[in-house]
Amino acid sequence: IGAALAASPALAMLRATIDDFDLVITDFNMPGLSGLELARAVAQLRPDLPVVVTSGYVIPALQEAVDNGLIRTLVNKVETVEVLPRLVREILASLRLLAPRARTDTLAVNRRAALMGCNKS
Repeated sequence: IGAALAASPALAMLRATIDDFDLVITDFNMPGLSGLELARAVAQLRPDLPVVVTSGYVIPALQEAVDNGLIRTLVNKVETVEVLPRLVREILASLRLLAPRARTDTLAVNRRAALMGCNKS
């Protein structure tokens, strides 16, 4: 698991080790680049890498990014704690990185599984 508090260091980490990641999880509202801009950059680096964006509000561009496949899933920030463990398990299972029957509260993956970009607010 890699972590960054802003999009620029997250993007630098991805550029340096893009093949080590199986999933990107990012906030929409981050310093520097938005989660949508980060998703676009990820798509240029590795189009098959799933991106999940959390947001407290949905702008039309975010919904369009989901509709055209740029963003795998959009998660309402209010529901993140409840939804994210199941969602990560489902995505990794679809990529055959996690057994489908694995418990949602104990994720154990040998490779880096997620990149969390978030703001401090």
